[in-house]
Amino acid sequence: MAATPTQRLLRLLPTQSLPRVVPPSSRSSSSTDHVNHALSVSGLMAANAHLGASSTRQHANMLRFVHGVRGGVSVLNLDATLAALRRACAVAAAVAPTNIVFVGTRRAIHRIAADAALASGAAFVTKWVGGSLTNKERVLKRSVRFDPDRVTQLQTDDKDVLDRQPRVKLPDLVILLDMNNNLHAVREANQLNIPIIAITDSDCDPNLVQYPIPANDDSLSSVGLIAGLLSKAISDGAAIRSARPPRAPRSDRDARSNSESSNSSNNYNNNKRASPRDQPPRDQSGSKSQRAPKQQSTEASTASAPKPSSTVASTSE
Repeated sequence: MAATPTQRLLRLLPTQSLPRVVPPSSRSSSSTDHVNHALSVSGLMAANAHLGASSTRQHANMLRFVHGVRGGVSVLNLDATLAALRRACAVAAAVAPTNIVFVGTRRAIHRIAADAALASGAAFVTKWVGGSLTNKERVLKRSVRFDPDRVTQLQTDDKDVLDRQPRVKLPDLVILLDMNNNLHAVREANQLNIPIIAITDSDCDPNLVQYPIPANDDSLSSVGLIAGLLSKAISDGAAIRSARPPRAPRSDRDARSNSESSNSSNNYNNNKRASPRDQPPRDQSGSKSQRAPKQQSTEASTASAPKPSSTVASTSE
């Protein structure tokens, strides 16, 4: 009986990297244990994150992330995937809770992108419109349909709201769940210097994004696992940021900095006035001795000048 492609791939990988089967009675129900298990080589392999695309479509820049080829399928190095995933989670936690958007335009991962965004308070996009970042005002004005007749009790001072241009904030981080389907988003984000976290399969170019995660982007379990970990990192980062004491308003901070700078300048001037080299020296008895002023007169200078010799006059006579 011929072996299946999955069995052939499992033979290629070492035994210690295979996921360990845990009995249901010993499994922990805590979310922390689940995240720790998922953020490991065994968790990634259980989600089929190591299976890449066909070797005939392998990108040259992905060679450093490829463990080998078996049965015409590229096998990704899960150690590199784990390191890249941890780095991406740290970046997502540091950026949170600012504007973060999940992009998943393939129909099969629409639900994954929506769930990850809703769980972390981020935004999500299931269909990318060209110019959403580089020409955001025009795209929003064309896509948003606002009916002013439905607005009731509109005050006189607020009538200019209808004529204002819509304002949209650019995202601080873009997370791509299917990179090859959103190359327009990659170009626009790079043009505006917006960092990108992307799942890069073996047929993707990792040099186009700042934080590539080499993993299988065709498997729903792999994409769902990575999206869930990034969503959890964003939630944790937002919780840590909210637990910190709030910063003072900018006006108070400016006033405090101005007062501190004035105090430091006053202290510097006082120390400069009381410097030891500006004080008169002391004699052996401890009392201050006053220096005699220098008297330089023209008379003293002429008196001290040498007289001309009389030998010249005697010779002339």
